[in-house]
Amino acid sequence: AEDFKGKKYAIKKINKSTIKSKTSLRKEAEFNLKFRHPHIIKCYEIFEDETTISFVLDLAEGGDLFDLIVNSPKSKLPLYITIILFEQILETINFLHNEQNVVHRDIKPENLMVKITEKNMPEIMVIDFGLSEYKPIKGDISTYLKDFVGTPAYAAPELANKEPYDEEVDIWALGILLFNMITGYEPFSSKYSSQLKEQILFRPIQFEKIENEQMRGFCKKLLERNPLKRIDAKAALEEIRKIKKNLEMDFETYKEEEQNIKNDLKNNKKEKNKNVPPLE
Repeated sequence: AEDFKGKKYAIKKINKSTIKSKTSLRKEAEFNLKFRHPHIIKCYEIFEDETTISFVLDLAEGGDLFDLIVNSPKSKLPLYITIILFEQILETINFLHNEQNVVHRDIKPENLMVKITEKNMPEIMVIDFGLSEYKPIKGDISTYLKDFVGTPAYAAPELANKEPYDEEVDIWALGILLFNMITGYEPFSSKYSSQLKEQILFRPIQFEKIENEQMRGFCKKLLERNPLKRIDAKAALEEIRKIKKNLEMDFETYKEEEQNIKNDLKNNKKEKNKNVPPLE
C-alpha cells in the first residue's frame, strides 16, 4: 500500500474465518504494536472490518533471508555477511528474551525479512509474532511452555520430545539457522515427522562442514542438545561480537571474494545470452 506522501507499506491481511485462536491473535497484535527495535518490523496500525484484520507494516523489499541464502553463490552466505546479519538477529532475540520477556518460537529464514541499506547491504527485520509467548520463570517447570509450535526442522530436542520448555528453544533454532546460512542446508531434514524427531534427538551434527573454527565452536554452543547447558541470548550476542572483532581484518578480503564471484556470474550470464538464438 501507499500513503498520500508516496511512502510504501506492507499489509498483512488475516481472514477472520481462518483464525483458530483469538487469544493468539490478540497477543500478536499486542506484540506488533509494543515492540520497538531497529531489527523488528515496525507495525503502524491495525485495521479491522467485517471479514479481515490488517496489519500495516514497514516494507522490506529485499525478500526474506531464505531468498537471500538460496540466491547467493553456492546457496550459502559469505562469512562476513553471515556474521553481520547474525549479530543483528541476536540483538533482536536478546531484546525479546531479556527486555520484553518474550519467546519468539518460530525463528526460521522465512520470518526474517531483508531490507537493503543505502550502502547496498542487507539488514534483518524480524517478523511474525503469531506464535510468540511470554517466557516462563527460569527453573520453575510449572510455568514452562508445553504446546508444540513452530517449524519442525527448527524444533529443539525438548520441543521435539514434547517436554516443557523455555526461551532456549529460540537459541536452538538460531543454531539451525546459522548452520543453514553458512553451509546452505539444514542439519536435519525428513518428510516423516518420526524420522525428523529421531535426527533432532540423536543424529550427530556435521559441524565439520563449517570451515571457520570460531564459527564452528559457536554453532556447537547454540546446538547443545541439553537446554541447561545451551548458551543464552546475552552470552551468544557477546560471543558473535568477539568473533566479528577477531575477523574484522578479513572482512575486506571476504567482500573482494564475493564481488569476484558476482562478476563471474554476471559474465557467465552475458556469455549465455550471446548464445541464445533470436526470436523468429
